[in-house]
Amino acid sequence: MKQLISWTIIIWICTGTFFKELQSTTQIIPQIPIQKKLPDTSFRIHQRVINNFLSTLQTFSGKGEKKIGTKRFSYEWQIKNPQIAIHPKGANFNGDIFIKIGNRTYTDSVKGQANLSYDTQKHLIDIHVTSAKFPLKINLLGQSFTLITIDIAQFYPIHFYFPSFTKHFHNIPLPQANNTDLLNILFKEPKMELITANILLSSDLHFEKTTPNVTPLPLPKKNIEIIP
Repeated sequence: MKQLISWTIIIWICTGTFFKELQSTTQIIPQIPIQKKLPDTSFRIHQRVINNFLSTLQTFSGKGEKKIGTKRFSYEWQIKNPQIAIHPKGANFNGDIFIKIGNRTYTDSVKGQANLSYDTQKHLIDIHVTSAKFPLKINLLGQSFTLITIDIAQFYPIHFYFPSFTKHFHNIPLPQANNTDLLNILFKEPKMELITANILLSSDLHFEKTTPNVTPLPLPKKNIEIIP
């Protein structure tokens, strides 16, 4: 029994010494991070450009009538200074509202949400206001009532056209002498990404070399004499 205990202690000491040496001699190799493949070309569009675009559009407005009890109220409204603020998940929409109800006029603000998407076939940035409601209020007998609630989302399905990946570059002459080959540059898999206050458009490039169809010159007729 004592011999068995002795051998157990010896094995335990040797094993501990071995792993201690192994730990001290083993070199830990740091893991090399895998780099994300970057697109071949990209550029950013600041939200200022889109807001300048929105400011050049026609001013959206509307009018109508609403009856409360026995009274009819005519109203008009007009949107000015539309703005969007881009964030990674979408965009916020806000603007000023000029309201006229009867002879009373006042100014209010409207806030809402907007989605931005990119049509890779038509190369259009779609700005779609999903929700932007504001109430038209009146005072009756010292109390405030909502005459009607307007949602301006229906007025803002806007296609924002930006001349970037709008077309491929075809038939570019190659610089080599006596070369009839042409080069085509194609945009592959264009993408849109939203970052704070910016739209990031990116794409890979694909190069193709083509040979144009050249019509040969007709041969001269045999009965034509060429005099040097």
